[in-house]
Amino acid sequence: MRTTSYSLPRVLTLEFGSVIFFGVWLMVVLFYVLTSTGPSPIAAPYVNTPTCSNNCSKGLEYAIIVHLDAQDRFHLSANQPHLLGAIIQRVAKQHNVLFTPQQEEQLEQLPFLSQDVRQLPKWLDMPPARRQLQLNGIPLTLENDSGLLTELLLAGLQEVQNQSPANILSPPPNQGVEPGNDTGCAIAIRADKTVSSHRVMALIHQFEEMGIRRIKLVTEME
Repeated sequence: MRTTSYSLPRVLTLEFGSVIFFGVWLMVVLFYVLTSTGPSPIAAPYVNTPTCSNNCSKGLEYAIIVHLDAQDRFHLSANQPHLLGAIIQRVAKQHNVLFTPQQEEQLEQLPFLSQDVRQLPKWLDMPPARRQLQLNGIPLTLENDSGLLTELLLAGLQEVQNQSPANILSPPPNQGVEPGNDTGCAIAIRADKTVSSHRVMALIHQFEEMGIRRIKLVTEME
């Protein structure tokens, strides 16, 4: 007669002391995660960029990226180390915003800017978990009706070229610049694919009115 034996599944048993130890360890880990003031783990604002064919230009060298998400919120980043921090410092100085030495170190590690520069000192003192709840986008205008995004872009161009805006935005009179050979810093627009083309074109026209001529669109390759 053939017999079949069954083995009972193993049951994990923990002693009462082990359970207490594990609970204390978990609370300590969560405490440090929620209260840590290190840089944000998010590398870029979420933007679902449109795709393009292989015929699109690729390998464009740009330094300043304007992100426009599906909620019509603006964010700013840079593809060169320490450039974003330098841009923020320039604009903060214009508005008499001061940072502590520790906050200045954090500025150098920011992956992107997504709030009013004047609120940054308070925001930098928040733990990362709270910071993620305060990414409301860069306000377009301030109380004096000046454009904050415009100030940031001009500061970025000045930082890259270390010249006055008049020398950056357009070539000297009677001196043309061949396409692809201009040495100015380009502004790239990374818009969510749900954003209308009319909205993107309005943004491009706004940049053109500022005198910016090198404007690129960021897409994902298929």
